[in-house]
Amino acid sequence: MVIGYPPIAPNRSNVDITTEEVIRMIGGTYRLASIAVEIGTDELARQTRRISDELRIRRRLWRRRRRSGVQV
Repeated sequence: MVIGYPPIAPNRSNVDITTEEVIRMIGGTYRLASIAVEIGTDELARQTRRISDELRIRRRLWRRRRRSGVQV
């Protein structure tokens, strides 16, 4: 499990931090799952906005071409 880089250990040392320690610091597996769902939800929302914007732009371009009489 990669948590981040540079190292998150105290004093930025290269001391290994186990997954169990990270889960304990976060607040347990339920909290870890909650964070993962939140991150996934945010990513899905970003992708949805990006796709929606792209489709909106394509629709506008199509309408302009149609109005100007340009055949595709």
